[in-house]
Amino acid sequence: MRKVIALYSTLTILSFYGCTPKTGDVKNAKVEKIDSEIYSEEDINEAIVVIENYFAENFEGCRLEKIAYAGDERTKREIQYQSEHSENHAEIIVLISDFYVYPHGGDGSLNTDYTYTDWNWILEKSPNGNWKHKDHGYG
Repeated sequence: MRKVIALYSTLTILSFYGCTPKTGDVKNAKVEKIDSEIYSEEDINEAIVVIENYFAENFEGCRLEKIAYAGDERTKREIQYQSEHSENHAEIIVLISDFYVYPHGGDGSLNTDYTYTDWNWILEKSPNGNWKHKDHGYG
C-alpha cells in the first residue's frame, strides 16, 4: 500500500511539473478597451500585440489575464518623466496588465502562484513607426 501511495504521489508531482507552460500564455487574455484622446484605437491595439508577443516569449510559466491602455493621464505622467530623465524623446505609450505566475513558473524574479495586478508596460515608437517594448514592472 505504501508503494502505491508513493507511486501515486510521484506521478502527481511529475504531472504537476508538466502543466507549467514553456511560454507565456496569452491566448485567453482579456483586452479592455480604454478611450484615449492621445492615441487611436489602432495605435493602442498595435501596442497590445507587441506586449502579447513579448509576454509569450519572455514570461515562461505565466498567464496573461488582462491587458489595457493605462489611460491618457498615466501616459502623460510617463511622457513627462521620460522627458526629464532621458535624452530620447520618443513617443511613449503605457499599458497595464494582470498576469498569473504558475507555481513553477517565472524566471525566479517573480513570486510563484501569485497574480500581479496593474503591471506597467512602457513602449516607445521606433523610427520606423512601430511600437517596441521599452520597460515593464511596477512603478
